[in-house]
Amino acid sequence: MFDLIFGAMTGLNQVATFAGALTFWGLGALLVGNAIYGRMHAVSVQGEVIGVRRDGNCLNASLRRLTAFIARALVIGEHHQPGSHGPLQRGAVG
Repeated sequence: MFDLIFGAMTGLNQVATFAGALTFWGLGALLVGNAIYGRMHAVSVQGEVIGVRRDGNCLNASLRRLTAFIARALVIGEHHQPGSHGPLQRGAVG
């Protein structure tokens, strides 16, 4: 009798473990798929690295870029960088 109960519990444990593995594999596949989708559909811009900003332990590049997204910059030739509220001064590093 005990052998039947413990055998059923072992089988149920294996099924639950397999279902959990499939669930986490699916979540991982969604994360990887989202990263690949983001890389494939990202807008490419031309620019140059002008400095580095520190945010805690993370270092982020400051870019000088000229894109069609900033229409005013195309007209008057100003360069903008992410996080700034105006034109980037020559030689200034954020």
